[in-house]
Amino acid sequence: MSEVIEAPSSLSAPTQIVIDAINESIEHYKREAEMIVAAYWQWVEESNKQLRASKAIGENLKKRTAYMGPRVEYRPSGRYTKLIPNWVFYPYSEKRMNSPKNFKNGERIKPGANKEYALSKLLKTSVGWDGRKIIETEKMLMPIREKLEALHEAKVSLERRETRIQRIANKYEESGNGE
Repeated sequence: MSEVIEAPSSLSAPTQIVIDAINESIEHYKREAEMIVAAYWQWVEESNKQLRASKAIGENLKKRTAYMGPRVEYRPSGRYTKLIPNWVFYPYSEKRMNSPKNFKNGERIKPGANKEYALSKLLKTSVGWDGRKIIETEKMLMPIREKLEALHEAKVSLERRETRIQRIANKYEESGNGE
């Protein structure tokens, strides 16, 4: 004899199963985006280190180090939060380099109205020599961003439908008891 396991919330069991699958997919894409972001920042750190070393011996004096890149963050969206890979510019300053709080914040580069980044906008914020890597990274992050957006919309829609069904069922229950 098998036990019936009830959903932990007011959602029906099938809906909860779908939402759990959506959450698993979100976690998968989060890990994938974090690996892409980590690889980008590792490349930036190595490139900046090489640039500083060449500047120390008098080469590449006009080249600037890169301080722009992606990060994966949770952002509020109504009463929910959603995961978004964003591009952030960290302006160089001694204060920023010595303060973990300022390093973490940065200035988020806002996507366009259609929730995608214009490559020209990303390249305008870059220092020039990092442009190719920015484009490569954005090409990898864009599909993940779109999939995360679709998963978030599906999750919100399912939860709203379930809430609506519960509200209507309760209304029918109340009107049925009144007779």
